Amino acid sequence: MSAYVWSVVVSLIVYLVVGGWAGKAVRNVDDYFVAGRNAPTLLIVGTLVASYLSTGLFLGETGFAYDGFPFLMLALSTISVNGSYLGAVFFGRYLRRSEALTIPEFFGKRFDSPGLRQIAGLTTIFGVILYLLGVMQGISVMLSELTHISYELSLIIVWCVFTSFTFYSGSKGVLLTDTIMFLVFGFAAIAGSVFIIHSVGGWQGIIDGLYRMTEKSGIVAWHGHTGEESFLPKAWQSLLWLITLGLVWASVLAVSPWQSGRHLMAKNEQVVIRSGMITTLSLAVIYLLLMPAAASLNLFDADIVQSERAMVWAALNVFPFLLGVLTLSGIFAAGLSSCSTFLSLVGFSLVNDIFVNTNLQERTLLYSRLSILFSSIVALVLALIQPPAIMAIVWFSATLFASSWGPVGFMSIWCRWITKEGAVWGMVLGFLGNLIPAIMNKIGMISLPAFLDPVIFGALFSVAAIYLISKRSTPTEKALQYLEKLTEKGDENLPARESRLTLFTSLFMMLAGASISLFMIINYAGNISSIGAESLSQGDILGGYVLSMLYGLPVIGGGIAGLFCYKKAG
Repeated sequence: MSAYVWSVVVSLIVYLVVGGWAGKAVRNVDDYFVAGRNAPTLLIVGTLVASYLSTGLFLGETGFAYDGFPFLMLALSTISVNGSYLGAVFFGRYLRRSEALTIPEFFGKRFDSPGLRQIAGLTTIFGVILYLLGVMQGISVMLSELTHISYELSLIIVWCVFTSFTFYSGSKGVLLTDTIMFLVFGFAAIAGSVFIIHSVGGWQGIIDGLYRMTEKSGIVAWHGHTGEESFLPKAWQSLLWLITLGLVWASVLAVSPWQSGRHLMAKNEQVVIRSGMITTLSLAVIYLLLMPAAASLNLFDADIVQSERAMVWAALNVFPFLLGVLTLSGIFAAGLSSCSTFLSLVGFSLVNDIFVNTNLQERTLLYSRLSILFSSIVALVLALIQPPAIMAIVWFSATLFASSWGPVGFMSIWCRWITKEGAVWGMVLGFLGNLIPAIMNKIGMISLPAFLDPVIFGALFSVAAIYLISKRSTPTEKALQYLEKLTEKGDENLPARESRLTLFTSLFMMLAGASISLFMIINYAGNISSIGAESLSQGDILGGYVLSMLYGLPVIGGGIAGLFCYKKAG
């Protein structure tokens, strides 16, 4: 086997060993579901970033950047990454106070509705299984290409690895392996991007080289490649697309089970706040480097047949040997971490929210492990049947949570008037209002333009249902008492160093955000301005400056949110 294959094999062994070691510490349901609610900031950040940045980023989104939309992805990120700190501040810390084992359990308690708990559990299982399917297929395709073994055998190998340590160690193993994987793929993404950018002459080389690519006109502009043959032919369509999908992914980062559920494991609320801030910064930096680097691969080869394999191609053909090995290991780690996270979510929800039986409480740990194994087998069968469609599956499954969970999640904390009936129908119609148009569009019954995503219909249906039905019903006294308990001041007896660390992190975030915007103004806006006088429109040049100034704002916003929570804690 080649060194590239051995790097993947060794990483698989490491994750199995770490997962096995973590499993020895699992003593009860709290350990298995929420890692004993004692995770520090590093582990929460590691699992938040690792569960979000999977093969969807390293294969799907880098391929999208290679196809001609690197700066459109950065523009989308100026909206989406806000979800990390907003979710922590306005949802995650209250979720931490609930001491629930799963988010569907939280919804059930918040609205005094076992039915809502089961509905949320069902949407979790359906949506997360889809996401798991896309990620499994992504890393299995990559393993197949590297080893030249069949896709089916690669899929089974991948399945065996993440199932084994997730089955045994639960959240404790997922936290540790996610953090290791985050450090691996984070370093690989940054080092690989810096190498590519340096190889083409820095940011000026990127802008000048991509600008001359007539076959992908507009690739250096904020809106990306335009024209009749493009995914988004007009700039205004790109604007609508990035606003819609930016809000979708912000909602995913804020309330999806694989993001907000991580806060249930945090040691305290200050860890939740700091994790939200640092995750925002981590995502902003990775996207800032990786998207332009992926687009710059056009300057090495503009005819990579499958754009989703662009970074794999770079690892094998552009990077120095050691960096190529690290990059492939990083991509594999990103996918594997997401698989373990998604599998644990499905298994936990199945046993805790769907088949709720108080007579089984003494054996819940056993049944939790069995539900993980059952869920994993179902996912494997589906992955073997369904042809790979990595980015399409991942993006669609995420939008299901944005439309069904987003409105209910935030309003569960900030709206006293929302009732269980409103929450139930809001979640159901948000889910179906997205799923049904998406299926109709897929089979050709309707034809929706790229900028009119079905998630828009789902979100509108959800908000309308919540408002109209809640106005015709009354919240139960038990639900209101539960909300009052959640909104009481928490973590009052924390050591002073916890608040000081939050203050330091907040100040650092604001400085980092300002530095990122300045970096973009100099290296992106400045360079397109220097060539724009010849052919780029004034609108494109202005858009470049707007994007550059806005890009660091989410990081600054995270710092401001941290200061707000620091003062509240003081």
